[in-house]
Amino acid sequence: MVTYKPAAEQNAVRLTQNTTLAFDKLNLTAAGTDVVSDTELDLKAGKIYASVKKFNALSQYTVKIPKASPACAAPCSASPWTARCGV
Repeated sequence: MVTYKPAAEQNAVRLTQNTTLAFDKLNLTAAGTDVVSDTELDLKAGKIYASVKKFNALSQYTVKIPKASPACAAPCSASPWTARCGV
């Protein structure tokens, strides 16, 4: 068993058993003293638990889902195919 505890300022994604997840985008761009991230995950099957610790106003974090409604702990807007959660 591998155990990993991310630092407080890191983002994390945990997958449950039998989950299929693709990273469609994972871009980081320096913007002065800050970093702008553009992340797009494609959840094909299963469940994920995502924690976004540090989020720039220009950054995007998108999770495409196959069906149903997402559950977001932060403000969230969703269509049947895409969940956008702002933190």
